Amino acid sequence: MTTKCLTDASREAICNRFVHDWNQSVSTFSDDDFLKLYSPSIVWLDHAFQIRRTGRDAIAKLRQNWHRANVDLVSSVKAIVPTPQGAVLQLSVTGKFVGDLMPKRAASGKCFEYPACFVFGISGEGLIERVDEYYSMLWDEAVGEDKYLGSIEYNKTG
Repeated sequence: MTTKCLTDASREAICNRFVHDWNQSVSTFSDDDFLKLYSPSIVWLDHAFQIRRTGRDAIAKLRQNWHRANVDLVSSVKAIVPTPQGAVLQLSVTGKFVGDLMPKRAASGKCFEYPACFVFGISGEGLIERVDEYYSMLWDEAVGEDKYLGSIEYNKTG
C-alpha cells in the first residue's frame, strides 16, 4: 500500500466528513458506512469521561450510545485547523440529553449547546487513527456563547 501525502484541504475534508457522518442518525446511517473513516486500530480518548476506546467496534458502540442518550444532535463546525499530523476541529453541539449514560451520568432531560474540540491524528491513507476529544462532562448544563455571563469583577484585596 502506498502512503500518500495529505494536503490541508484533504485534512479539512476529512473533518467535514467526520461531522457529516456523526450527525447522521444511527437508524439510517449504518455502522459500516460510519466506520469507513477510521483506521482499524483507531484510539479515541474521551478526556471528559477519561475513557480510552480502541478499535472500530468500540467507536461504533460510542456512536450508538451517544445518539441513544442525546437526541436531536447537531454538530456545527466553528473552525478546522490542519496540522502536520492531522487536524484540530472545533464544534458547537446541540441536542437534548434523554438517555442515561451509566455509570457516569443519568439523563437530565435538558437541552444543551456545548463547545467541543477534537484533535485528529490522520494517516497518509486518510483514515483517522487517533481522536482526542475535549468537552465538559456537564455538557447538558452548557449554553451557547451568546448566553455566557458578562465580565465578572473580582474584589481586589491587600
